[in-house]
Amino acid sequence: MRNPVELVKLRIDVMLRVLSKLGKCGRTRLMKLLYLIDRELVLNGYKPLFSWMLWWYGPFSREVLDLLDALEAIGLVRSMNSKRGKIYIAEVKEHILSDKKIQDIVDKVVHEWGDKKLQNLLRYVYSLDEVKKAHPLKAIDLTKLCQH
Repeated sequence: MRNPVELVKLRIDVMLRVLSKLGKCGRTRLMKLLYLIDRELVLNGYKPLFSWMLWWYGPFSREVLDLLDALEAIGLVRSMNSKRGKIYIAEVKEHILSDKKIQDIVDKVVHEWGDKKLQNLLRYVYSLDEVKKAHPLKAIDLTKLCQH
């Protein structure tokens, strides 16, 4: 079981890894990539990093946005507005995680989905069983993925 400090550090590490691998990333893509990373973590025996709920546009975590705000406030992430919304850029070139297995999971998801069209990513995430069965504005319990 992770203590709260370890959890926050791991959340930061994963987010910086994703952003440093992509170069820049919109908020919707980042949210869905982090959801898929959390899903893969659970399927590999880890606890999820974030709490997820079904929002109007799929899986959403307020904790992701709060972390982005905090990282921006301390200068590890920069944001800029574009025609399509906010874009986030890591101020670190390459971020290495201390847990190689978690880093491999992050890299696998980013490699698989990071450069796909956003609509394809969204279609995939919305097609996942736990997302289709979730109720709007209710929690998505990823830990149930391992109970099948």
